[in-house]
Amino acid sequence: MEAGHPLVGLTGGIACGKSTVAAYLREKGYPVINADRVGHIVLTPGQPAYDQILEIFGEGILTENKEINRKALGNIIFNDTKAREQLNQITHPPIAQLIEERLLDLTSFLDSGKPVFLEAALLIESQWRSRCDQIWVVTAPKDQILQRLQLRNGLTAEQAQARIDSQLRQEERLPYADVVLENQGLLADLLKQVDLALAQLEVTEN
Repeated sequence: MEAGHPLVGLTGGIACGKSTVAAYLREKGYPVINADRVGHIVLTPGQPAYDQILEIFGEGILTENKEINRKALGNIIFNDTKAREQLNQITHPPIAQLIEERLLDLTSFLDSGKPVFLEAALLIESQWRSRCDQIWVVTAPKDQILQRLQLRNGLTAEQAQARIDSQLRQEERLPYADVVLENQGLLADLLKQVDLALAQLEVTEN
């Protein structure tokens, strides 16, 4: 982005609390583009990615309504690196295009100099890393992540660990971080860190 038009990448591993941070940013009036939600759009019938995914993964991943069952697809890709890479190759270009369109829709907001946030689990691994003026990484203790994932998604410890292992390790994201938000489980403490990072961002931009 051009100077004065900051795009801030918000990332972190699964179940680390980045959605909590994103929700708080929205409450404070900042636009947050959620790459995962954009990813849901490209999986819908009629989208080019939908047909390509069926060609590779077969109709066994469809629901009765002919929609892609994301849980069934997830069970395949979280245990198969090659399948995960194939899915990313299909979905990343249309996801990137939709994100660009959303940024265009936010041009007037960007012109005010206020930041727009891009929430993306795979931010570091994707082309979006270079597009961001700043990268905020949310971290959490490993045992807390494992427990949250099991409770939230109804997974066994083994399934939860497979999902964690399918992503970058926390320490691999940290070198790219301009801001690290440490989620130790206390919401007030996490949000205080967000407020401090926002204040610093406003100072940097002005």
